[in-house]
Amino acid sequence: MFIIKEQRERIYSLNLMHWFFILAFLSFAPFIQYISGKFPLWLSGEDEFSICCANLLILTWIVFYQLGYSIKKSRADRLFSSLNRFKIGKKGVYISIYLSFIIFIGFLFVFGVKNLLIRGAYREVLISIRYNPLMIIIDKFFRFIPLLSLVGLILLKERWTEKREWRILLINLFVNNPLASARYWAGTIILGFVVMLLRRLNRGKGCLSAILLIGIFVIFPLSSVLRYRTVETISLSDFRLSQLRTAYTSPHFDAYEMCAHTVQYVEKEGITWGKQLLGPLLFWIPRALWAGKPVGTGGMVADYFSYPQINLSCPLPFEGYINFGVIGLVVFASLIGILFSLLDEYHWRVSTAASSEVISAYYPFLLVFGFFAMRGDLMSSFSYTVMFIAAGLVLLLK
Repeated sequence: MFIIKEQRERIYSLNLMHWFFILAFLSFAPFIQYISGKFPLWLSGEDEFSICCANLLILTWIVFYQLGYSIKKSRADRLFSSLNRFKIGKKGVYISIYLSFIIFIGFLFVFGVKNLLIRGAYREVLISIRYNPLMIIIDKFFRFIPLLSLVGLILLKERWTEKREWRILLINLFVNNPLASARYWAGTIILGFVVMLLRRLNRGKGCLSAILLIGIFVIFPLSSVLRYRTVETISLSDFRLSQLRTAYTSPHFDAYEMCAHTVQYVEKEGITWGKQLLGPLLFWIPRALWAGKPVGTGGMVADYFSYPQINLSCPLPFEGYINFGVIGLVVFASLIGILFSLLDEYHWRVSTAASSEVISAYYPFLLVFGFFAMRGDLMSSFSYTVMFIAAGLVLLLK
């Protein structure tokens, strides 16, 4: 109902992304899992109490999110007028392009051309650097700069006909190659430019919904094979549509089950009283300097139940729940509703297809970051979003 209503009013929005996450990961997929009697991880149909609690908490999130999104913000106009001063500058775009050339050379030196073509090979080199702040900076922050420089150049349309400016496209084809990227980042890149195109055409209501349905239920599960393939080992047989039969009961769609497990964790251990928020808020502090730094909530819950795989999701509603209980979930829902409402309203009020407002550069890609944050966990989504925003600050230089 909310998806249909939103699509009638806007081509795209953070609100639309929110409802698509609820539909796909917290409604459709768990329904298939429940009736088939097969959940992705270790949940069973006998855990009905946890399932019922998870359902009630999700419904509570829906109610308070919608209330937060619908609240009229009396100071919104004042906020929007102050944000209008932040515009993309020609100098900032050119500096960002020069930085992109340096990053491109660095990537070629570290990875080589072949390892930038597919995710498995790229991932092997990245793992060899070992998990440390340098790896995160290379894989996230440095990759964001060329993308945002390209977006800034498109929005300004300055000197775009000169050959050297086209080179930024080549840089992004290597540094931000979707085939060599994590699924969330590949989706961010592709959907971001699709949204920019739809905005320029000023048409396509319902088009984004079709793209999201195909992306979530087909491309998302099939593309996981790229994580383990190199140029030499990849083949078309890796992408069989028959794999979709089991995709919806696989860890690709573990979000709902992690909701139930978070309920079980809180039932046994109680809420964390904000401890799990410290990790995302202080993500920039290396673990070498902070021995007790919290791990992501998905990993913490998996480790508690002795599950061997800790790279698991934890949807945003249950980040609020594990930190402060039902009150935390309600507060998170209301604040996210207000935040998404403000960003949607600001973008559609001041942004045009050729706008130099900085929101025009960020917003198309924040749509996927918002979806990513909803799936969780918060540790990853928050840190990546902050680094993405920081990477674009150079565009503001006049």
